[in-house]
Amino acid sequence: MKPEHLPLLNSVSAPAVHPDGSRAVVSVTRPDFAADSYVGQLWSIPLNQEQLPRRITRGFRDTGPAFSPDGLVLAFLRTGGPSSKAQLVVVEAGGGEPQVITDRLLGVESFAWSPDSHRIVFSSREPEPGRYGSSDAITAEAEAPRLISSYQYRLNSVGYTRDKPQQLFILDVPELGGEPPAPPAAPTLPEARQLTSLATDASSGVFSADGSAVYFVAAAPENDDGLATLIYRVPVTGGDPSRWIREQPHLKPSRTSGSPGTESGCSTLPGTWAARAVTSWHGTPCCTA
Repeated sequence: MKPEHLPLLNSVSAPAVHPDGSRAVVSVTRPDFAADSYVGQLWSIPLNQEQLPRRITRGFRDTGPAFSPDGLVLAFLRTGGPSSKAQLVVVEAGGGEPQVITDRLLGVESFAWSPDSHRIVFSSREPEPGRYGSSDAITAEAEAPRLISSYQYRLNSVGYTRDKPQQLFILDVPELGGEPPAPPAAPTLPEARQLTSLATDASSGVFSADGSAVYFVAAAPENDDGLATLIYRVPVTGGDPSRWIREQPHLKPSRTSGSPGTESGCSTLPGTWAARAVTSWHGTPCCTA
């Protein structure tokens, strides 16, 4: 292998299978020397092997496809350029023009559909006022110095985290068949409502089966010297998150751990036994009993 072969390394994402089982959508990304970044689009893969895959988006970098449970809408993350942040985009599953529905300063990192296909919960970093371009009057070199008083304050490829914790937001998916606003009116985006305001990162948000709550993973604020994370529950109407894992007295302890997503390890107390948490296909966290 030689350096000029790097653009030939295509990475294929996990497939998003349409609810009717007729096709799957994947993101295919690769390094691009001219863009000095990773580029890629979404491809539709028919499950009928007599049909050929086809490219269905033409963004700079489109990733993370997910069909709505009713199969009518495809959502994904789109990065507009090498220095841009990923935003949430929706498009009719049968084809059409993708619509950007977020404008987050630091981008969107992940998302999940509600069971009724009308809402999306997504994670995004929320900067402190005056940092990371949140104020036009304060440039990067004019930001206040940081006082580091905790062990965990940086992540690779993210940088400082305590002044821009990852939070959860929920929004209503707009009607895709509606008429767009006529110029010169500015495009209107659905309002995203913040669900969490934690000092630590909230990630892997998924709706409960009845759509009344969102489960997510976060580190306990008091657990600064450990790597354990907990499962929390917050109502979609808002409120203080509760530690869901402690509300399950039937759980058996297990000394296994993993990454958030399909299976993750979490601990009720720093340094104690962990309980294996599994997220079902319907987005309902459950635990092995």
